[in-house]
Amino acid sequence: MADFIKLYIVILLIPIAGIAVPAMITWARDLDATARRMRAVDEQNKIVAFWDNWAKSLDETKPPEEWWDKKLNLSSARCSPNLGGS
Repeated sequence: MADFIKLYIVILLIPIAGIAVPAMITWARDLDATARRMRAVDEQNKIVAFWDNWAKSLDETKPPEEWWDKKLNLSSARCSPNLGGS
């Protein structure tokens, strides 16, 4: 009976060690200063890409300038007749 328990424990530990050991090695390697710098550069690249995409989408979705001109003229005409709105 004890032999089966030992065999069962060994059979369970082999896959656990096969997963845990490479994960620990990768984690220890990522503590290096070079890896930290690479992560920092990656994060900054993601931030730049986000704002670049945001600016592009803003340019694509904003109304044409004629609309803004009409809107400004209407609002200036409503505010005061002295502003010369059309």
